[in-house]
Amino acid sequence: MLVCIEMVILDIFLYITIMLLLLLYVIIVFCAFTLGYVLNTHLREEHKLEFLFDAIVVDDVLYELYSRERYII
Repeated sequence: MLVCIEMVILDIFLYITIMLLLLLYVIIVFCAFTLGYVLNTHLREEHKLEFLFDAIVVDDVLYELYSRERYII
């Protein structure tokens, strides 16, 4: 009986650990994308830079989006 209770506790602990690791992964990915977006926007506004391409990588495929404006010279 005691062994069964220990196994249940270990299973619950394993489930909670996996969920916390997944949550940590999602938080890191969200922060990385948010930081990249904010820095990109900050550089555009502060330095008046207009990038020729915005690159988006989705599942090893690179999609390039042309910006609406040209470089400011």
